[in-house]
Amino acid sequence: MGSSTSSSATRRSLCSFRAFAGEDHAARAVAAARELLHETGHHDGEPWIPIGIGVHTGVAHVGWVGEGDALDFTALGDTVNIAARLRAAAGPGEILISEATAKAADLDTAGLEHRVLELRGREQSIGTWTEAARTPVAA
Repeated sequence: MGSSTSSSATRRSLCSFRAFAGEDHAARAVAAARELLHETGHHDGEPWIPIGIGVHTGVAHVGWVGEGDALDFTALGDTVNIAARLRAAAGPGEILISEATAKAADLDTAGLEHRVLELRGREQSIGTWTEAARTPVAA
């Protein structure tokens, strides 16, 4: 699974996974978010880097932009913007999963907190499910 990361001056990161396609793309995205929290130490309450994650799936325009030393692989579009806004709204150790992604992943939302967020740059609010860090189930 390939991935790319871009950082802004505010030290926020957005990762996109190019291998997330197919019928189970949303479930794989949620699983990757859970694994990332686990690998950064959130499962035991002692993270070595406190992060929050936003997960939204959909169509994005991806490709190389720039040239020479300024060449960067990037993703653009509403899907990317929503995912970035969800990431910004997530607290340390939280995964904010859009309702659309939860539905596509057939996510069991029992016990998850439901939030409706007003996101900058969007007229419509976005429903999300919030999952706290936990020990992932062995695959």
